[in-house]
Amino acid sequence: CFLPKRCLVIRGKGDACVASFCVQEMSKLGLGENIDLHIMQLPVAYQKAKDLICKIWGTLQPLLTVHVGLASSSKAIIILEQCGKNKGYKEMDVCGFCPEDGCCLLEGPEKIESTINMKILWKNISVEGIDVIYSRDAGR
Repeated sequence: CFLPKRCLVIRGKGDACVASFCVQEMSKLGLGENIDLHIMQLPVAYQKAKDLICKIWGTLQPLLTVHVGLASSSKAIIILEQCGKNKGYKEMDVCGFCPEDGCCLLEGPEKIESTINMKILWKNISVEGIDVIYSRDAGR
């Protein structure tokens, strides 16, 4: 059975040093010989992020992408998000832009579900001193 060696970790540009540290440690340790790890920084600007994500999917065609981020209000919390939503974006990005009608991709799907069952992962993960939360309302 042949499985392509592709994995991508994306780190948001605005993330605090904790997220950066985690991603850098992952790159030092590696994820095994069957994983081709790419680490990229995702801009905190809707259009730039959209362009980069389209380029990533078009060129690297990863089997898995992981966003490692840290919300400013978060303290010792891991949020496992089951899906990403296309609508509901009301905040301006760092460039002062907000997507038309709060929609990232006008003709895109309403949401994209992860093929990983985050609820099962959530029930089976335990990290001392860190709350682990399951969410179906990404980024909200």
